[in-house]
Formats: sequence, structure tokens, C-alpha cells
Amino acid sequence: MASEEVFRASASERLAFADLLAGLSPEQLAAPSLCGRWDVATVGAHLGSAITTRISVFAVTLIRHRGDFDRANDATARKAAKRGTAATIETIRSNADSRFTPPGTGPRAPLTDVLVHTGDVARPLGLPHAAPDDHVRIALEFLDRPRTIGFVKPGSLDGLRFVADDLGAETGEAGGEELHGRGIDLMMAICGRSHALDDLRGPGVALLRSRLVRV
Repeated sequence: MASEEVFRASASERLAFADLLAGLSPEQLAAPSLCGRWDVATVGAHLGSAITTRISVFAVTLIRHRGDFDRANDATARKAAKRGTAATIETIRSNADSRFTPPGTGPRAPLTDVLVHTGDVARPLGLPHAAPDDHVRIALEFLDRPRTIGFVKPGSLDGLRFVADDLGAETGEAGGEELHGRGIDLMMAICGRSHALDDLRGPGVALLRSRLVRV
């Protein structure tokens, strides 16, 4: 898929995410997400800040946190969350067409980011998590790279093969222990969300689960 089509896919998924947030109750917004220590509202704030925060501004935050990317990212998301969910929704909707991509990643990274974080919000709330096949396929292709910093824990996928039965697509190591299931469930598992392993099958499931528990 051409870059412009990937950007359009990202815009579509961001708008869908904003609609998801808009339909949640205060209790749901305050519920834990699958994304570390963030609640649902903070995941939304992260997505909004990711497409609006200037690199120069984030660099200052990074310096303040002694070069620790995770801490700087956490601080940025929590600061944005203090503005409230209504502001988050407006930020995402107003900037859904953003063409920003983190250095060295390309347009597939932001699409993968919004797909994963949609799952971080929807899944623990018991809501359906789905996306168009071509969007999920792009994310799986992006994740099937030697270096996907920020998405995949180093070494967690060694010796594993991921088979998306609904997409007719496979990624990972040829001949590796297989995990079968929906592409979007595989995507979540690849990105370290052990919650998704319950929806997968195959000899690779137990192996990946053991690795994610140790992380």
C-alpha cells in the first residue's frame, strides 16, 4: 500500500478511536488499560499528544527525564490527560490527518500505534476490537522487521511464526513455533499484550506467554 493510503488508514483509525472514547462512561475512562500503568483516558491522551507534540518540545521533556524515553513519554501523556477527555477527543479528531512519523519508522508505525492502543482500550472493557483487513496486514508487515523499537520487546519473538488465518498471511521466523488466530489478535500479542494470547492457538502460544510474563 502506498504511503498516502497508509496515512488515510491512520486517519480513519484515529477517528474511530475518538468515537470510541466519546462513547465511554467516566468509569470506563478511569479503568485500567492494557498499556502499562495508564488508564483508558491516558491512552487516549497519548494518542493525541503523539500526533501534536513537536519533536523539539519532546526533546526537552526527554532531557528532563535524563534520556529515559519511557518516562518522558509517560510524562507527556499524563500532562495531556489533565486537559480532560473532551480535549483529547477534539485533538485527535482535529489532527486525524497528521502526516507525522517518528524518525526512521515511516507511515506504518503510526497506523500500528493506533491499532494497538485501540485494543489497549477496547479489550479490557470487553468491547470488540477489529479493523479492516488491509490495515491489520500493514501493521503485521511493519512488525515483521528486525528493529521495531517501542513496539516489540527484544528477543520476545525469537523462534516464533505468526499465522493470520483470516488474512492468509504469515510473519516471523520460517519453521518457528506457530501461533494461529486473527491478524489483529496476533498483532496485539506481538506487541506484548498477553491478554490476546487467550484468543490464539498453537505451540507458540505457551512459549510467548512465558516470555511476556518475564518481561
